[in-house]
Amino acid sequence: MPEPGNRMNVPKIVRMRRDRGGRAGTAIGEMIYFTGDTHYDDPRVLRIDRRPFSNMAEHDAALIANWNETVSPQDDVWHLGDFAAKRTGLAEDLLSHLNGRKHLIVGNNDPIDTTGASGWHSVQHYAELMVDGRLLVLCHYPFRTWNQMGKKSINLHGHSHGRLKPIPRQFDVGVDARGLRPVRLVDIFPRPGGKLPLGASGNVRAFRMFSNIGGRLASRMRGASMQGDLFGNPPGNLPEGFRYQAGIVPQKLQEVLLKALPALPFKPFDFHGYEGRRRVVSFGWKYDFDTEAVRKIDAIPPLLLPLRQLAADFSGLPAEGLQQALVTEYDVGAPIGWHRDKAVFGDVVGISLLASCTFRLRRKRIGKWERASVILEPGSAYLLSGSARSEWEHSIPPVERLRYSITFRELRSGITAGGRA
Repeated sequence: MPEPGNRMNVPKIVRMRRDRGGRAGTAIGEMIYFTGDTHYDDPRVLRIDRRPFSNMAEHDAALIANWNETVSPQDDVWHLGDFAAKRTGLAEDLLSHLNGRKHLIVGNNDPIDTTGASGWHSVQHYAELMVDGRLLVLCHYPFRTWNQMGKKSINLHGHSHGRLKPIPRQFDVGVDARGLRPVRLVDIFPRPGGKLPLGASGNVRAFRMFSNIGGRLASRMRGASMQGDLFGNPPGNLPEGFRYQAGIVPQKLQEVLLKALPALPFKPFDFHGYEGRRRVVSFGWKYDFDTEAVRKIDAIPPLLLPLRQLAADFSGLPAEGLQQALVTEYDVGAPIGWHRDKAVFGDVVGISLLASCTFRLRRKRIGKWERASVILEPGSAYLLSGSARSEWEHSIPPVERLRYSITFRELRSGITAGGRA
């Protein structure tokens, strides 16, 4: 522990290494975790950040469980600010229940009850760490420039709750951006030779937030080709530009989403006054079938941002380019008829949750229909691009079980509010 009178010292460069008694085979830096913006006992995060919990007791219990599932007692955890609400004794009680040696980078919502709590191994407003040969610059706030930026140092921050568009080698490690749990440097900036592709936004693949997934999914993601045995047809029978991959969404993320999605403000699908059997809610942009134009609406909520990053990594599209999210609830017996997504939208990525369904495709050629189909499994993703997007229609027959889908769409270049198909 630091000396009580010297708790706010700012180290110049701290070289972090694993304990000698650490887990066998763990490389330097893999037992150092980063997190932030936990906001324990602060009900604003349920309203503003739409975290998927019905009350703060449930929220705090889940974040504590996620922390301790990820971090072992011998690990180091750097918390980049906004730890907990102001309540006497709260911070000390929380720290006593959280694994690891805990270091605080002070945020704008860290009162003296937090900064002065016993249980912190160090407390400072800023720190520089050398981890795996890389200089890390830590602060609660994101920087425009930082020390040794030109030498490929990395800025880790909190404060923005996953909403800030990142720049190269700058990463938000707050829980809203990282699956509600701490992450390692290798999760957000993998080492050469074992690296994962990064989306254009610079965020790590969302599945790496979930430590129990490990490398198993990494080998199945980017560039994975369609396998014929997934749906009983060889890959050549599928349209050009169509891709499918099972197991994209980690089970823990599916569980979080399925607890939260029913609370979204769904409305019956409305087509010129006709109400469909499915319920929908849009974010980012909404297509109005009456005016045949799009309009800008509420931004995609933090709840869906990890899923959007997964969609981007799977498809190769930049995450920030997937500007529209449509969440659809299919009750038992609900179908969706033959259609193509409106022309104001570009490529389309769909995610399936809770139950499987048959995804049918067709295209009319020389008086006959070409047809193909694939079973969309829970946690899977598909991409519509190329001719699969522009020439083929798709539909889903009545589903046998309650099912959710989350569809992310590009907005075509030059389309603005009021743009028409």
